[in-house]
Amino acid sequence: MRSMWGLFTKKCTQCRDIATLVNNACVLKDCGISHCAECTTEGTPTCTKCEDGYYLNPAPSGQQDICISCAHIPGCMECDTNGTCLICAPNASPSPTGGPQCVFCESITLGCATCVGETGTCTDCKQGMLLYNGQCLSCQSHCLKCLPDGRCLGCETGYYVSETQTCVKCMDNCAVCSSPTSCGSCAPGYFLSTANDTSTCLRCIENCAECKQVSSTSFECTECESGYYLDANVCTKCLPHCELCEAEFQCSACAQGFYLTLDTTSSPITMVCRECDSNCEICSLEKTSGQSVCEKAADGYYLTESKTVEKCIENCLSCDSGTQCNLAIDGYYYNSAKASVTQCPGGCHLCIEKKDAPGTPTCYECAPGYQMSSLNGTHTCASPNSSSGAKAGLITGIIITIIVLILVAIAVVFLIRLRKKMDREDALLHEQTTTLIPDDQEMDYQESEGP
Repeated sequence: MRSMWGLFTKKCTQCRDIATLVNNACVLKDCGISHCAECTTEGTPTCTKCEDGYYLNPAPSGQQDICISCAHIPGCMECDTNGTCLICAPNASPSPTGGPQCVFCESITLGCATCVGETGTCTDCKQGMLLYNGQCLSCQSHCLKCLPDGRCLGCETGYYVSETQTCVKCMDNCAVCSSPTSCGSCAPGYFLSTANDTSTCLRCIENCAECKQVSSTSFECTECESGYYLDANVCTKCLPHCELCEAEFQCSACAQGFYLTLDTTSSPITMVCRECDSNCEICSLEKTSGQSVCEKAADGYYLTESKTVEKCIENCLSCDSGTQCNLAIDGYYYNSAKASVTQCPGGCHLCIEKKDAPGTPTCYECAPGYQMSSLNGTHTCASPNSSSGAKAGLITGIIITIIVLILVAIAVVFLIRLRKKMDREDALLHEQTTTLIPDDQEMDYQESEGP
């Protein structure tokens, strides 16, 4: 048996299959698969293990396996290299029925921000809501924290808690106050003036983000808004698409979608911002070529090995190649059985393909007005009003039927009474006619009526 290490020289003499021996050292083989830690390079490169924070996603036959970030597992914060979620995010709960490994708290309890356990017991609600008896109840308008009886304990910026524990608006442009006439601090772009023993928020100079009062009647700007620089208490605009500069021709950072480069044709020579190539979100200047190089593609596009930008398949938000999809747009999921992006089932806002059933979607977040239900490990979304709507329709039908039957009964009774009335009138008429005829005529009449 050959030893992997020299006995005395401490030099490597043999490497594992995943590495190549170079100058008595093992160098991992490069299989050209992003975020792959170990792979085989015999024939078609095949990844066998991904880097930490990524998991191996088996691709359909004929396609290359890829390493996908754990962040692409809905609601998952940490996973192993096999794609099994180890820890769900605070706003999600482990699924007890299979399907998606983590189910968002919001889908279990409306308005829930954090939850625990397989049942998804809500532990905290979103801002402006109160956790009460396992449900999230809305506080009053502009209230961030409240009591079960509706009284407010804390308000949004620009409001204060009144004596009646409701949220009342501060004076105009005031961020923090304790009464409608007293301001503690102003909103960005305004400064607090205390002239004449009254506090008011006055506008700083145009495009100033922060300023301070130097006397009861004057102030000075301390920081300008993004894209402007301070010059003699005036905020002056930087060069086009420049986000940070210290002077007109001293740009140090560009806006997203632009890169910083030297313009040698201008006088004086300045640093300017040039636009990245189409569908590139972040790019930089390559010093050797003097050209821009894309570092991050825009949503729906991916970077090739040669740093060119190509489009993902339709309805795909993030991908590493043109034949697969890491993350689909809302309402769609990647169908590995068809190698395409398919629409989620009705009522489902976010869904994912079941790990053990390629081509079968399972929902992990329902659309507004729908609630999640599970059957055989598959999550679906149904309208909570669907059953009540059906019951309401049934009740309405029963009521209409009863009304029709009552009307028919009334009609029958009316006809019977009408018939009896007509019979009585006929009998009365006959009696009156008989009374008016004399006896001898009656005999003749009876004889004429006889056989």
